[in-house]
This record gives sequence, structure tokens and C-alpha cells, in this order.
Amino acid sequence: MRTLFQTDMDAARRAAKKLELASPFNANRVALLRAEADEIKPRFRRAMEMQRKIGAVLLNNAANLDAATTLEQHFELLNTNVADRADVPAGTGLTHLVLVYCVEDSAAHRGEDWHDAPMGNAARWAVFHKMATTPEGKVAMDEMWEKEAAPGGLFEGMFATYHRQPDGNMRRAPPRLTVVGATPSTTEQRSEQ
Repeated sequence: MRTLFQTDMDAARRAAKKLELASPFNANRVALLRAEADEIKPRFRRAMEMQRKIGAVLLNNAANLDAATTLEQHFELLNTNVADRADVPAGTGLTHLVLVYCVEDSAAHRGEDWHDAPMGNAARWAVFHKMATTPEGKVAMDEMWEKEAAPGGLFEGMFATYHRQPDGNMRRAPPRLTVVGATPSTTEQRSEQ
């Protein structure tokens, strides 16, 4: 959704710039195009807020939806390709289908790195919002980052860390750099000093 709004905003700004360079008599049209570009961002924010609210409704009512519908009905609701249905275990709930298995409109989104489907996006925005704005979400995010940045975690050594010195100043410890060679034996880790 962001791409659509960003494209419209960029197109209006480019058109305004071309008109402005072409002739000083285009000032009124330039002002209208710039106002149109400025109006797009609030529309985008309203659309994202509605999408987040739809996602919250989906997540908050997931248990009721799962109790009232069958897995086959979930697949039909999500327009899941018949070939993708076999990969999903019986008893999988709607939110897992949308957020974990990403089977919404699965034929249309086959092979994509990021599954960009409406219900999945709405649910992700609701999760992101909860993680960023609620005390429980912030605690969960802090715990997740600490775990993943710790030794053995997914992000181990990827971020610079800071250590307080005895004099009170902070000293930056840069991230470890991993140089990957053509073969595993030529891979080495370097620490910047």
C-alpha cells in the first residue's frame, strides 16, 4: 500500500517540478500539484490506521473465527491454492495461516520474498502497533532483541555496543565483521579496533 501512495506523491511532485521549469505562467497548476502531493500523506496514514484496526479485529476475534469455521473454509476465505493446502497441518488457525504459513492468495504470491496480501498486511500492522505502543509489547521487543543479540543469537555481533568507562564516558565497541570467502575455510571474523 505504501508503494501506491508513494508513487502518487512522487508523480505529483515530478509533474510540479516540470511545470515550474517550463514556464512561470504555470504557478497556479504547480501549487495545485504540490497541494495534491501534500494531501496524499494524510490519506496514506488514514488508510494504514484502518488497515491496522482491521488486523486488530482479526487477531482479537481469531478464536471465535476458528471455532465457527473449518480449515477448508479458512482456505476458501484466503483464496489458498490447492497445492499449498497440503503443506498446512490440520487444526491450523486463521492467524497462523495468514502470518506463519502465508497462504493468503498463495497462487498470486508464489515465489515472492515478502508475501504482500491484504489480510496478512493488516494483521502484521496490528502486531507491529501492539509491539511498539503497549508496555507488554515493548517488554517483549526488548527481550527479543536481547536474546537475538546475545551470543548464539541471530544478530550476534551485528550491532555496535557501548560500554561505560570508569570515567563515565561511553566507549563504542564496533560490530564484528565477517568476511565470507569462496569456501568455508576462507571465512574469517574480524573485529574493528
